[in-house]
Amino acid sequence: MFKQINGRFYFSLCINNQIYSLPELEKYIRIKIKVKRNKYLTVTTSLSVIKTFILWSLLKPLQDDEDLIFYLSRYLEDAENGFQIYDSIFIEDLNENIEYLLVDSIPKKPTTIDKEKRIIEDFLKTTNQDLFATFNLKKNIKSLNHSVNNSKHDGYGLRMGSISQKIFANDESIIPNHDKPIKGDTRAFPYELFNELLQLAKPREKLIYLLCGSCSARIGQALNLTMYDFDYYNKNVWLIDPRSNNQLGIHGVGRKQFLLDIYNINVSRDKPHRNIGFKKPIPLRYNERLPLYWISNIYKEFFFETLAEYKIMPESRRNPKHPFFFITSSGNRLSEQQVNVTFHSHCKKLMKKFPRYKVQLDAIGLHSLRHMFGVMMATFQAYLIMKGNPKNIPLDQIKIITKEAMGHRQLSSTDIYFNRPWNLNIELGEYFMNLFDKMQESQKYELLEKENNERFKKRK
Repeated sequence: MFKQINGRFYFSLCINNQIYSLPELEKYIRIKIKVKRNKYLTVTTSLSVIKTFILWSLLKPLQDDEDLIFYLSRYLEDAENGFQIYDSIFIEDLNENIEYLLVDSIPKKPTTIDKEKRIIEDFLKTTNQDLFATFNLKKNIKSLNHSVNNSKHDGYGLRMGSISQKIFANDESIIPNHDKPIKGDTRAFPYELFNELLQLAKPREKLIYLLCGSCSARIGQALNLTMYDFDYYNKNVWLIDPRSNNQLGIHGVGRKQFLLDIYNINVSRDKPHRNIGFKKPIPLRYNERLPLYWISNIYKEFFFETLAEYKIMPESRRNPKHPFFFITSSGNRLSEQQVNVTFHSHCKKLMKKFPRYKVQLDAIGLHSLRHMFGVMMATFQAYLIMKGNPKNIPLDQIKIITKEAMGHRQLSSTDIYFNRPWNLNIELGEYFMNLFDKMQESQKYELLEKENNERFKKRK
């Protein structure tokens, strides 16, 4: 159990009628929140992984002379295959111990295991430096300099000195990652089915899907939309981080202070607000108070048409009062989990209706709509290449617009969509093959013409 009391953090477990207090974990939480300044939601997400690892370790202690690397490998293998942990409790009326399921860890994908591995290693390193010092881990300088090698105009190509690199770079992992995905292999919702998805959705989800798919919003950003973030006359929308006073939107008022002054909401402390994240702002130049970029005016018009039809509970009927737009029937804020359940239900219906898209629709989340935005922009660029760019649009500007619209600070984040336009792999390949064939034919014609000219000269 995890509790925060008067700025202190406490963690305890009760297993087999024994209470385990974990001061190391309490120290880890304090360091992450107070020193590292991590967000509360980020830390609590990590805690669920660490808690499962601790419960597993109580049942499977370190064996004699077993190195840490083998012990962690043992846990990751169990995590890959899935495992269950049972506890027992003595029932006096029955005069016997009754077992119940304490942890049911389903088999995890390699990418998920890699994330958990990094969290566990970070926990062990933060709380027990001596243990990790014995491994003499190298510094991950390659990762530190990634932005210099893969982005333009960021840092003007300047690199850190060797001393700074050793200070700021993270350690290499003890165990290599299970899975290294192909660069650009991002799970995107198939844009051919986006209109079908909108038809399945009710107005509330339809508005969320439009923000995520046609504006590249993350789900947490979409759920932080308030009733003050629309310009109905010019048909613009802003998404503002409730934990910031820097993103001013249409009204030019700091959102964090506004929520505290008008609604007495402290988004960093009060539930459920602290559980709905926001991450980085979109578009990138939020200081200029730019509204969201829409991939199509058709979707923008459709959004405001749906908005006009959607009947929302007024603030006066909400208890407690709040300005957030997406709510349940009782007036409470809508959660990411609730939207995800509906989205997965819609994907299952689409899989039945369009079985050839089953692989693309299987096990994707709402973030796939944001990826779809990037893929659509890359596809637009690819079509311009194949059509000969009749309007002479600068192709590099399409990527820059995508970067700005999605809030990417580095072009390397945008490149993953343009390095591999999924749905046009075959078409682009055939286009370049035909282009190459035409070049070869042209060269053959030039050679034949040259030979004929030389023969004609000899005859003279």
